Amino acid sequence: MIVQRTAQAWHVTLRWSKETLAATAYELTFWYMAKVGEVIYAGGVPDEWGPMTPAEAGRNAAKMMLYYAILRARTAYEEQRAIALYNAYGFGYALGTSFKNERGSREMLWAEDLREILAHGTTGRRARLIS
Repeated sequence: MIVQRTAQAWHVTLRWSKETLAATAYELTFWYMAKVGEVIYAGGVPDEWGPMTPAEAGRNAAKMMLYYAILRARTAYEEQRAIALYNAYGFGYALGTSFKNERGSREMLWAEDLREILAHGTTGRRARLIS
């Protein structure tokens, strides 16, 4: 909805879902990390990251730090939040926030998990995508 407030001011209301807004926020921050990577790794990426571009290295560095956040979690709540962030940045908001085990706890999502879910509807660890 668009409402003109004054001759030079408009108020725009977008009818987006909370999920769409959250996904967009994740994508925006990940885009930002790519831009940071372009500056930090302009002289070259670390050898172990091989043929990554500086932007890819920036995104990879962000994912790496999110992985370390899981290892540093002090409580179950912190661990669940860190896993949600890691999964969302690694696999996108929709997949990352809905991957849970049979107890309803989040688990780290790996590429092979997606293949197992596609083939069997669940992983060997009994984790699945919850809608």
